[in-house]
Amino acid sequence: MPSRLKWPPLFGDALLASAAMDRLLHHAHVLTIEGDSYRNPPLAKRTRAPRAAQVETAAR
Repeated sequence: MPSRLKWPPLFGDALLASAAMDRLLHHAHVLTIEGDSYRNPPLAKRTRAPRAAQVETAAR
């Protein structure tokens, strides 16, 4: 289950964040997927140059 510690800044209050997550997850089936992500691979596996390097190259 995702950590609830990331949600309070979005809602402004830990109690509101907890209530929102409880309602969202009330009848949900939570799946925990382990392993590498194809959508967001670790930094070591990324093949594209960092964004700052792309901007410098485009500016030349």
